[in-house]
Amino acid sequence: MNETIMNEDLLNDKRVTMAETTKKFSLRGKTGPRQVYRIPIDLLSYNNKNGRIATLISKWESENGYKISSLDKKQYNETIENYIVKSNQAAFEKTKKSISSIQQREPGVVLNNGCVIDGNRRFTCLRRLYEETGKPEFYYFEAVILDPDITADEKEIKRLELELQHAQDEKVSYNPIESLIDVYKTCEEEKILTIKEYADNIGKTEAAVKKDLEQAKIIVDFLEYINAKGKYYIAVDLQLDASVFEIYNIKQKIADEETWDKAKILLFENMLVKPKGDIKFVMRDIKKVINSEYLDDYYEKHLKISKPIEEYLNNNEDVDSTTIIRDLRNDDRLKQDMADNIDEYASKASLDNVKRMPIDKMNDVLKEIRNIDLNAIKYMPVEDRMEFKESFEATKKIIDNIESIINEIQ
Repeated sequence: MNETIMNEDLLNDKRVTMAETTKKFSLRGKTGPRQVYRIPIDLLSYNNKNGRIATLISKWESENGYKISSLDKKQYNETIENYIVKSNQAAFEKTKKSISSIQQREPGVVLNNGCVIDGNRRFTCLRRLYEETGKPEFYYFEAVILDPDITADEKEIKRLELELQHAQDEKVSYNPIESLIDVYKTCEEEKILTIKEYADNIGKTEAAVKKDLEQAKIIVDFLEYINAKGKYYIAVDLQLDASVFEIYNIKQKIADEETWDKAKILLFENMLVKPKGDIKFVMRDIKKVINSEYLDDYYEKHLKISKPIEEYLNNNEDVDSTTIIRDLRNDDRLKQDMADNIDEYASKASLDNVKRMPIDKMNDVLKEIRNIDLNAIKYMPVEDRMEFKESFEATKKIIDNIESIINEIQ
C-alpha cells in the first residue's frame, strides 16, 4: 500500500470517536463483535490492493502514462472515487439514495493507517453526499478500526476482505473479470493466499477456485498476446468473460500443444475483433472446426484475413480498449471476412458431424448390446422373457431395414 497516502493513526486521532454499535466478523481465527468508530472521511483512503480498485488503477495509469502513487492523497481519492462511480453507476446511485435517506447502516472496516478494507461504495457515497450537501452526517464513515499490527499482515487483510466481500449482497456485484483477476493476483502473482485458503474464505470449493484461476490465466495470456500485459481493465471494457469461459472449455479438450498454439491464435483474435453477434456462438463454431479435419485450412485462411490485426499489434506498443474498438472492432471488412471464414468451416465441420452420426449411433448400439448378460436371459421370469423377446424382434426388424439399405448402396 502507498505509505504516502495511507499514513494516518486513527486510533490516536481525537477526531475519531466511538459509535454506538459493533460489527461482528472473524479475525485471526477469533470471531466476535468489534467496536465501530465514527471517522472523518478526510482521514480515509481507498485500498489499492482491492481487486476492483487495482483494475481501475491499471486503466488510469495506462491512460495517464505514470503511476497513481505520484498523486497526493486528495487527488488519489478523487481519482478512485470517479472510477468507482463510473464502473457501476446504477449500484452507486442505489446505495447513495439509501444512505441519503437512512444514513449509513452497515459499518465498514478500515486499517489504522486509514485504508478502507470494507465499504468502498459506502465510503464513496458519503464523499459525494458531503460534497453535494455539506451536511455533517455525511462527513463521518462508520467503521471498525483494526489494530495497528494488522496493517502489515497482507494475508490476514486479504482474507478479511474476501470474507466481508462475500458476506454482503452489496459486494457480490463484482464484474466477473475483476473476480477472476483477483484470484490470479492473490494466488498466483502475489501469492498472498493459497487456492485452498482463497476458497475457504469465499465459500467455494478448491476445484472451483482452480477453475477460476485457469480462466484468469487465459486473460493474462490474451493480454500478453495483444501487447497489453497487466492491463486487466481491457478485459473488463471488452466484456470478455463469456469468451474466456468458452475458451477454457475448449482448452480442456485439446491434448497437444501444437493444436492449442493454433487454436489460441484463432480464439484470441476472434475475441479481440468480435466479428459477429454473440461471441459465445463464435467460440462454439470455432470449437467445431478445431475438433475437425478442417483446422489447418481454417487456420491458414485466417492468417491471410487477419493481416490488419498483425499490423495493429505491430504498430501499437501501447494497446488499449479505445484503439481496439476504433481500429479493429469497427473494421467492417475485417469483421465480415472473419465471420465468413468461421461460417464456411463451421458448416463443413457440422456437415461432417451429421454424416458421421449414424456410425456413432451404431457404435453406441453395439456397445450396449455387448453389455447384455446372456446368462441373465436364460433365468428371466416368463413375463420378462416375453417382453425381452418383443424388444429383440423390434430391434432385429430395424437392423434388417438398415441391412437392406446397405445392400442397396452396394
